[in-house]
Amino acid sequence: MDDLAEVREATRESLAGLARSHLPADVADTWISLLRPGLRLTHAEDGDRVAGHLGGDPRLAPDVFWPVWEDRGPLTFVAALDCSALETVDPGGLPADGVLSFFYFDGQIGDGEETVGPWDPATQAGARVLYVPAGAEASPCQAPEGIEPYPYVPLRAHVVVTVPTSAHPVLAEAFGGGPETIKDHPVSARSFRRGLPPSGDIGHRVGGYAAPVQEDVEYEVAQVALGEPAYLGEVAPEHPARPRHRTSGARRGVAAPAA
Repeated sequence: MDDLAEVREATRESLAGLARSHLPADVADTWISLLRPGLRLTHAEDGDRVAGHLGGDPRLAPDVFWPVWEDRGPLTFVAALDCSALETVDPGGLPADGVLSFFYFDGQIGDGEETVGPWDPATQAGARVLYVPAGAEASPCQAPEGIEPYPYVPLRAHVVVTVPTSAHPVLAEAFGGGPETIKDHPVSARSFRRGLPPSGDIGHRVGGYAAPVQEDVEYEVAQVALGEPAYLGEVAPEHPARPRHRTSGARRGVAAPAA
């Protein structure tokens, strides 16, 4: 068994032990079956296989546009991931190789007046992911004027086991009932949840369950898709809409002219 597999197995064993010591046997078995593998990204040291990097410059193909939110400005490059280095676990939906580059409108342009969030699907133009296939021509691309790049930090990946939050929809699906029922379920008991890894220690991760800042990302994705808040398939009253904007781009770091 290699080092990464040992990390994964030890984490799964400790979580299984916690569940069996705090939950009824049948509940523990079901909860353990919900555990998902993921990859935690940490600072790569000399000799580590680099799985990607935070900050620095992205590598883009000559005919690829730097992402721009029309009428707002260029996005900031956040991180890049080498998909071939993530094959130790299947996060689901990722290419087998090539590079994914992530961009986000972080407020450097416009004094932070515009924000990107699920409350308005139109703001998703402020978040983009670009894919460069393995072997394709690509070169470093400098950020457009007005964007200060984040510091370059190389990343390594190691396997971890992730757990659902107490409000995650997978719990209602597994144990039945709705959000209120799960609040009173043994898997939501404070004595059990207290023994789980704190989400604040997670940092950067790919695959598995997300560590949400406010609510589980599955609900936010549903809100973006539906254009209004949703929880476990129930659509809440319509959220106030904002003007919609389409995404455009600038070639090789030069801002596109306003339409």
